[in-house]
Amino acid sequence: MPRPSLIKTGDIIETKYGPIEILRFVSHKEIHVVCHKNDGRAKDYYCIVNNYNLNPERNFRCPYDRRYYGIGYIGEGVHPTRGPIFNAWCNMLKRCYTNSERNYSDVFVCDDWQCFQNFATWASDKHFKDANLDKDLLTDSREYSPSSCCFLPKEINTSLALERKRNKDNSLPLGVYKSKKKYRVGIRTKDGDSFGTMEEAMDEYCKRKQINLEKLAEKYDDVLSEKSKMRLVNYVKERIKPRHIKYLNEKRGTNGK
Repeated sequence: MPRPSLIKTGDIIETKYGPIEILRFVSHKEIHVVCHKNDGRAKDYYCIVNNYNLNPERNFRCPYDRRYYGIGYIGEGVHPTRGPIFNAWCNMLKRCYTNSERNYSDVFVCDDWQCFQNFATWASDKHFKDANLDKDLLTDSREYSPSSCCFLPKEINTSLALERKRNKDNSLPLGVYKSKKKYRVGIRTKDGDSFGTMEEAMDEYCKRKQINLEKLAEKYDDVLSEKSKMRLVNYVKERIKPRHIKYLNEKRGTNGK
């Protein structure tokens, strides 16, 4: 970092996140700069800083630096970088851009939400206490975006997540397990969970899942949007049954060869 007396208009200071150009040096307490962003997504940022800020060891923070998992940046706005909405944004980026989540290897965040301020503007009137960000109820998209996401109570989010994680045995349909010569249903009730055929177990699983989801929709009626409630009560018909039908068709096709 040049001494204050040596800084002049046009100087370029290299930083980890891109070059900073000196536009005008008034004093060591007033230096007009522009942070150049060359990734084609974040825009250049104009500001007034002091010499202390420009010291590379002080880690000058431009709101367009992609400091979060190499992709996310804060942006300019009024939303604070703390609290549950900020945590939801960070967790979303972590799922998509680290190797810690195998199921998210092909999931990504839309350009708009790579900026925290944009995400927070969308989330500010939708978030509620203990809410989880979900991208799987409304659509089958692999993208986190305003059109694919909603906030759900943890209990509902966990219930839907189990549908994606429960069956490690891909030779059986969703929600069905085999125990010796019987087929079992993943949702237990006092009526028992063992059935003689796979088709019986599949039908019973759908019935029980439908009852559970309708109860959850009623329980959380005050925090769910109308669209989320509709998707939740139709989840079995729109998501689970088509997967069961696909499984049976593939099984019949394989057996017919």
